[in-house]
Amino acid sequence: MDANEEHEYSTPLPLYVEGRGPAQIIVSEYSMNTLLEAAFELNWFDFEKTMNGDALANYLAGFDQAYGSYTEAVIKATPVKGSNSLTISDHKGKTTMNCLIDMHIKNPYADDKDMNAVYL
Repeated sequence: MDANEEHEYSTPLPLYVEGRGPAQIIVSEYSMNTLLEAAFELNWFDFEKTMNGDALANYLAGFDQAYGSYTEAVIKATPVKGSNSLTISDHKGKTTMNCLIDMHIKNPYADDKDMNAVYL
């Protein structure tokens, strides 16, 4: 089957199977972690955002006082490879994703330099 070819299922893939009730798909924690690792490798979780001084003050105390409320700077954050894990538990149906984040706040007057860098 070609990757662009649409697969035809013998029945639709519903959330509810008529006469039988809801359909259930079970995916293992290992499978979810494998998918998560692929998403990391594809950089799906990389983050870049421009924020003003008021917002940056939440991450870097005194930024707004030093640079002003309207001064903007770029925040870049990427997960640290190999630090991710997905934990599936039965506690109130919660699933958690954990990883280290490498966060850089760029200098607003020299965008090629970090003003602050931290692992979260």
